[in-house]
Amino acid sequence: MDDFFRPISYDEVYFNDVGKECIDGEHCFAKMITKTSEQIDALSYHILCKVNIIVDPWGEDFSRRKIRECTFKKVTKDSFEAYIKYLKTKERRYLTIARRHQYG
Repeated sequence: MDDFFRPISYDEVYFNDVGKECIDGEHCFAKMITKTSEQIDALSYHILCKVNIIVDPWGEDFSRRKIRECTFKKVTKDSFEAYIKYLKTKERRYLTIARRHQYG
């Protein structure tokens, strides 16, 4: 049975509201998880969502108090990359692209 067991290591990278890696104590809006073992090399992308809608940290309907109601949801790579561009540039078209590509 031990021949089939391969330990998996998980590395998580979190991103803040300006698209940079989070420092301890910051609010994070996206994360990238790397799963590695002898058999697996996989990346998964997650974005903070409220009721399955990607959160807009710069929107008028979002406050730091509402962050407790949000959860990370798995999204596609295209959606993740567009969302990180939105966090860096604050151009709403990238948020729209991220929401359109959210589930593939």
